[in-house]
Amino acid sequence: LVIDIGSNDGVLLKEFKDKNMTTVGIEPSKEIAKESNKNGIKTYDEFLSLNLTNRIIKEHGHAKVITSNNVFFMNL
Repeated sequence: LVIDIGSNDGVLLKEFKDKNMTTVGIEPSKEIAKESNKNGIKTYDEFLSLNLTNRIIKEHGHAKVITSNNVFFMNL
């Protein structure tokens, strides 16, 4: 299982899926998550939380790889 936090349209997860790996995206933008789901990448349209984490574990098991790119914001 590969999980991408802030998965956007699933472009990174698509590469893993193309190699027959199970993938899950977490993308709080509902429209982008909807598009990603339409393209075959299972994507949750919410922010990462303990409740979501527990749901993912229950539905998919524990992740072997977790990625997260450009998801932190600093207001200096």
